[in-house]
Amino acid sequence: MNLFAGRRPQNLHGFWRVVAQCLSGSVALALLTFVCFRLQLNPATTACLYLIVIVLLSLLGSFLSAAVVSLIAVGCLAYYFAPPIFSFRVSDPVNVAAIAAFWIASAVIGGLVYRVRRLAEEALSEIEDRTRAEDALKKSEAYLAHAQQLTKAGSWAYERADNYEYWSAEMFRIFGLDPLEGYPSGDLFLSLVHAEDRQRVEEAFTQHSLQGGTFDLKYRIVRSDGQIRVIRDFGTAVFEDGVVTRSVGACLDVTEQENLTQELQRREAYLAEAQRLSDTGSFGWRVSTGEKHWSEETFRIFQYDRTTKPTMELVLQRIHPEDVAHAKQTFERASQDGKDFDLEYRLVMPDGSVKHVHVVAHAERDESGELEYVGAVMDVTAAKRAEEALRQSEEQWRDVFENNPTMYFMVDAAGKVIAVNPFGAEQLGYNVDELVGQPVLGVFYEVDREAAERNVALCLEQIGRAKSWEARKVRKDGTVLSVRETAKAVPRANGPIVLIACEDITDHKRAEEALRQAQADLEQVNRVTTMGELTASLAHEVNQPIAAAVTNANTCLRWLAGNTPNLKEARAAAMRIVKDGTRAGEIISRIRLLFKKGTPERELVDVSEVIREMIVLLRSEAMRYSISVRTELAEDLPQVLGDRVQLQQVLMNLIMNSIDAMKDVEGTRELVIKSQNSGNEHLLVSVSDTGVGLPPHQADQIFNAFFTTKPDGTGMGLRISRSIVESHGGRLWADDNTPRGASFYLTLPAKIETLE
Repeated sequence: MNLFAGRRPQNLHGFWRVVAQCLSGSVALALLTFVCFRLQLNPATTACLYLIVIVLLSLLGSFLSAAVVSLIAVGCLAYYFAPPIFSFRVSDPVNVAAIAAFWIASAVIGGLVYRVRRLAEEALSEIEDRTRAEDALKKSEAYLAHAQQLTKAGSWAYERADNYEYWSAEMFRIFGLDPLEGYPSGDLFLSLVHAEDRQRVEEAFTQHSLQGGTFDLKYRIVRSDGQIRVIRDFGTAVFEDGVVTRSVGACLDVTEQENLTQELQRREAYLAEAQRLSDTGSFGWRVSTGEKHWSEETFRIFQYDRTTKPTMELVLQRIHPEDVAHAKQTFERASQDGKDFDLEYRLVMPDGSVKHVHVVAHAERDESGELEYVGAVMDVTAAKRAEEALRQSEEQWRDVFENNPTMYFMVDAAGKVIAVNPFGAEQLGYNVDELVGQPVLGVFYEVDREAAERNVALCLEQIGRAKSWEARKVRKDGTVLSVRETAKAVPRANGPIVLIACEDITDHKRAEEALRQAQADLEQVNRVTTMGELTASLAHEVNQPIAAAVTNANTCLRWLAGNTPNLKEARAAAMRIVKDGTRAGEIISRIRLLFKKGTPERELVDVSEVIREMIVLLRSEAMRYSISVRTELAEDLPQVLGDRVQLQQVLMNLIMNSIDAMKDVEGTRELVIKSQNSGNEHLLVSVSDTGVGLPPHQADQIFNAFFTTKPDGTGMGLRISRSIVESHGGRLWADDNTPRGASFYLTLPAKIETLE
C-alpha cells in the first residue's frame, strides 16, 4: 500500500496554483509595464508601481509566485526603463544600484508580507479552531444534559470545604431544587435525605472523605413537595499530592426501577408462596446443554439444597427404582421429538419416605432453535393418599352395604330405586335386579304409601337432615313387615339422592302390642280395684237419685189421687223423676265406661269436663271424710287429643290419692283442682291437698312400680298414671305443699299433630 497516494493530488494542486499566481502576476506586470512605457515614466516610479503589484501578489498568492514576479520586474526595469532600453545591459551604475535595491526591497517586502499573511492565517485558523471547539463543547454538554435527563443521572463534584463545586442540571431536577439558587451545601443535601437513611448516608460520606476510594449508596430523598424518590449515588475521590481534595460522582434516580424491583420481588414471593401452598414447583430444562433451573419449591420437593446444581442425574437418583426406566424413557423421547410430556412417578427421600409427583412440561424453541422445556412438578402425595383412602373407604362401604344385615335403599329424586343391598332385597323376597329401577313406593303397604312419599319428599327438601319414621312393607309373597326407616338426602352431581336404612321391627311390634295389651289389662285391673274400693260411695251416689225418684213418684201419685187431680204439680214431680233417673243412668254409664275393656281410642277431649265427671263420681267419697272440693277451671281451654277413659283413670287415681292422704289428718281438709293454659301449647292440671304430703326421703320413688305407702296398696297407680300421661305427650310430677300436703301436676299437649 502507498502511504503517500493521498498526498500526490494535493501537491499537484498546489503547484498549479503557484503557476496560476505567477501567470496572473506576470500578466499584471506586463500591463503595468506597457502603461508605464507609454507614459514614459522613469524607472523609480515604475519600480514603485511594480512593488505594489508584488505586495498584492504576496498578500493574495504565495511567496514563490511573488519572488518569480520580482525577478520578472527586475528584467522589465533593466530592459524597458534603464538605458540603454531594449537591452538587459545597464550602463549607469546608479541604475544598477537602483535595480539591485528594487530587487532586495521587493524580496524583503514580499517575505514580510507573506509572513504577516501566514501569521494572520494562523491566527484566523486558531480562532476558527477555538470556535469549533467551543461549539463542539456546547453540543457535547447539550448531549450530556439530554443523556442525563433521559437516564435520570446527574453528575456532581464536591470540595473538601463542605460545598459542591458542580451540580448538573439533572441533579437539580432529581432533588427538586431551583438551579437559580446555586449549588446546595452539604447540610442542605443531608436535609433532603430521608430521616431513616440520613445517618447511614452521613457516616458513609464521612468515611469516604477520610479514607478516599469509591462508594456506592442507595438511599431515599424527600423533595420539598413531599415526593419520595430512591437515589443511587456513587462517586470516587480525587487525589492531589496524595491528599483527597475533592470527590466526583453521579446520582441516578432509580425510583421506577426500585418500584419494579419491589413489585417483582413481591410477585416472586407470591409465586413462591403459591407454589408452597399448592406443593407445585417449576423448572426449566435446556436439552442441548442439560442445564436445569429449579424454583425453591422444586428443591423442597426433591429435598436438595438450594446451592446444589440440578442435573438429570440428581433427578434419577431420587426416582423410585421401579419408576426409573419409565421416567428415563420419557425424558429421552422428549429430548428427541421435542413434544410436551406428562409423567407421574415416585420419589424416594433420604429418610426412606415415598413421594408421588406429577410432572407436566411444555416444549419451546428459542430464537436460535434450541429446544427448551418449561414445566411444573406437583407433589401429589396427599392426593394419592386421599385417593387410596377413598378407594379403601369405598371398598369398606361396599362391604358394609352388601353384607350388612340391615336393609339399605338408595332412591333418586323421582322416587326410583337406584341401589339396594342383597340383604334388603332378600328380606322382601326379591333379587336386587328386580328392585333396581322400580318405584320405591311399590314395596310399601298401600295404606302407608302416602306417608312414605311425604317423608321422602321432606328429606329432599331438607338435604343433609336425617328423618325417621315407621311403616309397613309388603314382601313379594304378600306378607307384611313392620320397619323403622331412617333416611337422609345427600347432594350429588346429577341431583340429590335419598339414603334409606330399614330395620325389621315386626317382632318388636308384636312384643310392643303384647306389652300394650298387658298394660291395658293392668289398667283395667287397677280401675276395677279402685272401683271396688269405691263400692260404698258409688252405691250411695247411685242411691241418692233413685231415692229421690221414689219420693217424687209418691208425690206424683198423691197429686193425682186427690178429688181434684193437680196435673201441674204431678207433671213437675214426673219431670223430677226423669231428671233423677237420667242422673242415675249417667253415673252408672260412667262406672261402666271405667270397667270397659278395649283398645284405647284417641279423640278430642275437654279436660275440664273430665275433671267435673270425676268430681261427680268421687263427691260422696270426699264428703265421707269431710273433705271440701274446690275447682278453678279456666274457660275456653283448647281440647287435647287423647283417650278419655285413660285420662279419667289418671284423674281418679290422683283424686283418690289426695282423699286417702287427708282422711286421717286433723285440721282443714281441702282438695283443690285447677286447669289452665301453661303456654308452649300445653295445658296444666294440678291436684292439691292438705294431707300428709309426700313420703320423706322417698319422694323420688313414688312413681316407681310397686312402691306404695298404703298398707293395702299395689304400688301401680302412679306408675300407670305417669305412663298414660307420657303416652299422650305430657309429663306428670309431684311436689310438697306448704305447710302440709302435696300437689300433683300434669301437662298435656293442646296442639293437634298429625300422627305419621
